[in-house]
Amino acid sequence: MVFMDEHGSTIHATVRRSLVGTFGNRIKEGSVYVFAYFGIGNSTGYYRTSRHEFRLNFQPRTTITECSCENIPVYGLKLVPFPEISKADANYPYLIDTMGTLTSVGNEKEIVKESKRTKMIAITIEAEGNSGVGMQRQPLKWTCDDAISSRETEFLDTSRSMAISQLKACLECMGPLWQSTIAEIGGI
Repeated sequence: MVFMDEHGSTIHATVRRSLVGTFGNRIKEGSVYVFAYFGIGNSTGYYRTSRHEFRLNFQPRTTITECSCENIPVYGLKLVPFPEISKADANYPYLIDTMGTLTSVGNEKEIVKESKRTKMIAITIEAEGNSGVGMQRQPLKWTCDDAISSRETEFLDTSRSMAISQLKACLECMGPLWQSTIAEIGGI
C-alpha cells in the first residue's frame, strides 16, 4: 500500500501475509485514517512504491481509525514523461507512474525464469505528447513480442522484470486511456 499526507508525500506500508485477514477489509482506497502502533523499517530493494527512506510495517497491535480530512488529495500520481522512463536502467529501484494510450496487446506467452513458469503479455503504450516539445507520439514497447522474440530470453535473464499476468482478464473493462505502473524498461 502507499499512504499519502496532506502535502502529497508518500510512504510505502506493508502488511504481513499472516495479518492480511486482520487488516485487509478495514482499509479502503481514497479514505483517510490515523494509524498507531506500527513498525518502521528502511525502504530498500527494487520496485519501491515511494521515494521515502522508510516504510511502515503493520503489527498485530496496529490500530486504524478512520477520520475525515479535506486537505489530503485523493490521487497521488507523479507522472513521468516517456523520455525519462527510457533513461532508467536495470538498477532503477522505483516504480514509475505514466499515462498513455494502449495501442496493442500481444498474445499470452509462458516463459521460464529462474525455474519459475510465468505468463507474460507484450503491450504497446503510446504517449500523447505536446507538439511544442517536438514529439507527438512515442511508442513504449515491451521486448517480449513476436518481432523480437529472439531477444526475449536475454532480456528476461538480465532484467528484474515483473510479468503482466492479469492484463488479459481486464481487456474487456479497459478504455482507450491506460494508466500503468512500469517497474523497468530494458533494451529499447
